[in-house]
Amino acid sequence: MYSNFPNDPTRRIPGRLLEVLAEVTGHALAPQAASRATQDAWIDPSAWVPPAVRAARLAGLKAAQFTVQTAAEITRLSRLDSPAFTLVGKRWLVLRGARHGVLDLVVFDELGEHALRMRAPGLLRWLAAHHTEPPMAWLAVEPRLMFSALSHAPTAARRLLRAFKLERRGIYVVLVYGVAMAVASLAIPIATQALVDTIAATAMLRQIVVLAVLLAITLGAVAVLRVLQILAVERIHRRLWVRGATDWIRRLAQTSRTSRRRVSNRDLSNRFLDVALLQKDFAALLLSGSSLVLVMLASLVLLAFYHPVLFAFDAVLILGIGFVVLVGLGAKSGAKREANARWDLFAWMDDVASNRLTFADPRGRALSDVRGELLLRDWLDARAGYFRRLLRHVVTGAGLEVIATVAVLGIGGWLVVAQELTLGQLVAASVLVSQIGSGVGRFARQLDPIYEAIAAVDSMGKALDADLEPSSGEVLPRLTQPLAVELQDGAGQVVLSVKPGGRTALVGASDSHSRALDLLYGLFGSTQLPDLSAWLDGREVHLLEIDSLRDQVALVRGGEVVCTSALANLVGAGWPGHPSELDALLDLVDLRPALNRLPQGMQQDLLPDNDDGPLTESEVRRLVLVRALIAAPRLLLIDLGLDRLGLSAPKRAALLDWIFDRRRPWTLVVVTDSVDSRDILARCDHQQVIRSRRSDR
Repeated sequence: MYSNFPNDPTRRIPGRLLEVLAEVTGHALAPQAASRATQDAWIDPSAWVPPAVRAARLAGLKAAQFTVQTAAEITRLSRLDSPAFTLVGKRWLVLRGARHGVLDLVVFDELGEHALRMRAPGLLRWLAAHHTEPPMAWLAVEPRLMFSALSHAPTAARRLLRAFKLERRGIYVVLVYGVAMAVASLAIPIATQALVDTIAATAMLRQIVVLAVLLAITLGAVAVLRVLQILAVERIHRRLWVRGATDWIRRLAQTSRTSRRRVSNRDLSNRFLDVALLQKDFAALLLSGSSLVLVMLASLVLLAFYHPVLFAFDAVLILGIGFVVLVGLGAKSGAKREANARWDLFAWMDDVASNRLTFADPRGRALSDVRGELLLRDWLDARAGYFRRLLRHVVTGAGLEVIATVAVLGIGGWLVVAQELTLGQLVAASVLVSQIGSGVGRFARQLDPIYEAIAAVDSMGKALDADLEPSSGEVLPRLTQPLAVELQDGAGQVVLSVKPGGRTALVGASDSHSRALDLLYGLFGSTQLPDLSAWLDGREVHLLEIDSLRDQVALVRGGEVVCTSALANLVGAGWPGHPSELDALLDLVDLRPALNRLPQGMQQDLLPDNDDGPLTESEVRRLVLVRALIAAPRLLLIDLGLDRLGLSAPKRAALLDWIFDRRRPWTLVVVTDSVDSRDILARCDHQQVIRSRRSDR
């Protein structure tokens, strides 16, 4: 029925749709990138979700499906911080958000794009008029990497500004409250002026009571605004944490081989702690910093209205504030150096904690102490250099506060004597200058969170700028038959050829064999090696989409487990299989007794590498093997994963018979170096040795 739909432009996801979605989420997406993401996104109206999800992924977005049936569900969908879209006949409908219950919609059709604004019940009527009835699928979209806008910034200050831009809506609310509070703060000097003038003129109690009541109302409003401002900052605080945690979890799983060879992924994961520093600095700047600056500005403006001399005093005071800012030049670089020294120390602590044998003997402990002391001294030196520059701000700010307070009293007193100011205006001006002077002193201290935030985002940049595995490429079709494998050397000569369903052994635990398996699993990404290339079903591996490749290929190597339940280690999230399949495999590798002895059984949390967890090394190796087998891949790569399993001879024979059974859905390539590997070699169609001129492990 839809055999010709690739020639119909209405059957293709428009690139502009992805641009609109990215714009709402704050994700930078160039028109060219949007066009590339949708160039193959031809859809069948009855199955539009998978190609739409893939197009969003190629554009750096993550789509989650929701089924919407009622007006209430549409309203809940609009309250998400993410836009959503759906297909209505030949039209694409984008829900950008809602304001006061009115939905902000964009329709893409053959005539272009146009906006719609209506409430949820009206949208249901609009859908019915276009022959679409609930329930219907919607895709809610968010950036795949929440901090993608912060990546590859030219400077740390620019990166910090981008972080503020991510939270611009929340910051706008905070600033609106801050402006209202700054204006309301002028009630104190104005009320003081009125009170003094009233007492000097009439001393009527009624007027004093009225002034006191008005001042109480104003200050009460300021207190309410302060609470609302704190609530707004708390929402920003939570969003920053969620954005950062989501970004780090997704980003670290996608760091490329090149990145992992330059810097430890553990170090990159530790950089997430800078998000906590950024949260604290955001709160300080938005609460104390913004209020401070706005109150100072309001006070300066009001002071200038009292007399031209005080207006000139304002100008001198602003120059003094500029001097306070400039006197600490170099503090930004000092903050960065201190942050780098701190992270060097954290990285060393991580090394000491992770390498148990290296630091178990006296020589290792001496090394940990000597290196730790050296790094501590480096941090102390960096901290002292930064604090010296910060102290200049504080000292000059305190000096300016003293000078400004004394100067305004002297100038104001002279103006009162000259009868150019009333006594009330003098007192009000003194209150204003007291606010300004106090603000200048606090302003110098508020520069610390600015420098700290710049250093934090600069440190975060080491993770945010790390190379990632490519997300684009040719999709490897999901077929039922096993994959065909071929390896060629740099001259184009075939060094390994395995037919679909074949069983091949690479004899010897050499770097060349492990490197070949890495290449087949896509660990080299889109990098084309000069001396070795891999082909799966006639397609070059480095041109394939990583997700579609690894969905059909499994690599077993070592005993890599994560700190979560044994069940999650075995099947991951969203496993569609039946528990009986897992039970059969656990019995096959004789792992059930080990899991049964755990206090919480399958829900027992395991410990990662280099820690003494509840399972032995051989049991962990069996668990990792089951994790690959349960996925039923089309290509199973085993790098020494059948050695040192700790199984009895009958159990091992039964396991090998099951894995090598021709009814299994995979092609098998196994690397073995065990002296007891004859039982493996006997079950293989071919035995081979691959020798390459270099090793990139």
